Amino acid sequence: MRESGHDATHRFDDRTADFVSVDLNSLLYKYETDFAELIEKEFGGKVPGLDGKSGEAAFWRQQAARRREAMLALMWDDQRGYLKPPSVLSLWQIRQLPNWQCRFFVYILILYGCT
Repeated sequence: MRESGHDATHRFDDRTADFVSVDLNSLLYKYETDFAELIEKEFGGKVPGLDGKSGEAAFWRQQAARRREAMLALMWDDQRGYLKPPSVLSLWQIRQLPNWQCRFFVYILILYGCT
């Protein structure tokens, strides 16, 4: 994720795991939508010979939709009208999410090594 700045930035000090950045999640969302489009256009929706759901365009569309929902739930600022990262996500904030969003958020934290 060099283009996200996460490997070279000092803006998070030693608290990287406490942040959910808009920029990194935006890049991951773009990758997921790009994967879906590529698989759809070049392989008709499913990559031949690739086992599991990761070779299906629908899988990547679903991943992108889940990420978008989680980002809007956690980062959208109604007063300012744009996404902004919460500085620290508390258990209270996570518990306020509907169950699927909470599970997805925890999954993302684990998947990207933020635990």
